[in-house]
Amino acid sequence: MSDITIRPARPGEVSALAALVTCSERASGGVRVLTADELADEGDGTTTTIEYDTRVVEIDGQLAGVAWVWHRRSDERLDRAYVFGEVAPELRRRGIGRALLDWGLARASARLNATGVDVPKFVRVDTDVRRADAIALFASRGLAPIRWFEDLLRPLDPPLDRVAPA
Repeated sequence: MSDITIRPARPGEVSALAALVTCSERASGGVRVLTADELADEGDGTTTTIEYDTRVVEIDGQLAGVAWVWHRRSDERLDRAYVFGEVAPELRRRGIGRALLDWGLARASARLNATGVDVPKFVRVDTDVRRADAIALFASRGLAPIRWFEDLLRPLDPPLDRVAPA
């Protein structure tokens, strides 16, 4: 039997968590790289408070997954909170993502409901269209696609042609 721990993230493990997110992204065909500095900036207490808005899953001492809620309050048109997270590729399809998403949805809802602001409130997630597993998980929790983005990439080899100044 495995020893499973679910707990808030710790400031000292930001690099390991950023590496987990990047590894998961790459395993799914993505190109996003999350740096430790970027992740630490999110946990600065402005939009995400590490002890309340993060959860880490460890299995036998190994980081298996992470989730965090990001919320920048808005009193204008609408208020939204985002749930982000990843699971180590070799540990997917074991309920870790489902547990983290359920926690994240509940936490994001609590943050939104605590504002006392009378504007429409939404919880958002995002994923790549190649992530059929994530899309199915999100749909199972009542989340539906509302918009799409295009990331355009170009290798740097061969180099770009020089453009003469106008």
